[in-house]
Amino acid sequence: MAFQNLETTLDTLKTLGASTVEITYFGSGDDGAIESPTLKTFFAGYDEETIEEALADQSGDTLIAFVEHLLGFGWENGTGLDGTIIFDLTTDKITHNQEEEVIQCNYNEEVYNLAGDLLSSKTDNWEDRMLPSPSETQTENDESVSQQQKEYIRSIENKLRETSTERFLLDFWIKYPEVESITLGKTWGKNAESGWTTFIELKDIEFIAIQAMEDLKKKLDKTDQYDINSVSGWQELLFEDGGVSPEEISENYLDKKLTHTENPEQTLKEMMIEIAKVINGENC
Repeated sequence: MAFQNLETTLDTLKTLGASTVEITYFGSGDDGAIESPTLKTFFAGYDEETIEEALADQSGDTLIAFVEHLLGFGWENGTGLDGTIIFDLTTDKITHNQEEEVIQCNYNEEVYNLAGDLLSSKTDNWEDRMLPSPSETQTENDESVSQQQKEYIRSIENKLRETSTERFLLDFWIKYPEVESITLGKTWGKNAESGWTTFIELKDIEFIAIQAMEDLKKKLDKTDQYDINSVSGWQELLFEDGGVSPEEISENYLDKKLTHTENPEQTLKEMMIEIAKVINGENC
């Protein structure tokens, strides 16, 4: 069995009258959300409200846990990932439809049995469907220009993605010179729409001096409502109350002590010059 309690949960939902249940998810820029299960269809003569109550409780949690298991850690990273998991209780099949946006869009389809075991999978490549065949191109020169444009876009995209975390940290050190180091981690929780999503949380923070900590507190907390002796207080001050957003943190930087960079202004300036070179085509 690929996932504990999944088959029992789906059998229970089928007994209650559910015939099709869907879960959608989306993610990009190191952030993502798994929506709550939705009842799409149910058998005649059964109570829709009873099924939805089950989905809002433990049965729904089991389905979401299976989706997390299916996607794996870090699924939300990158330029874009959207998908739908369809639990079809009339055919006893689970279908996973996924679109991954890079420069192209690849369509993936996976089919599972009710125990969560993979039965089949297929991938439909966007370039195979959308790009013209060589016989349809006007000239070899046109084909070459098109390839150059793709490489140019890809080089810019790669450079921005490679430097996103460093740019975030440099900007943070420039804005908060009072901070000596921070440690960030990833956690799961429910958002305002009751869907499951990932959050970046502050796990630890150190200052260059006690006076520097108190000065930063005065600068950020005009109403004196946050507890500077708790990490959660600084989480709200720095990241949730108009501070820097940590959405672009790479997995490699999580759960590590990140120390204040010497001369972050100059380092950021040099990095932006390198990015400008890529945009201007100097490094292509």
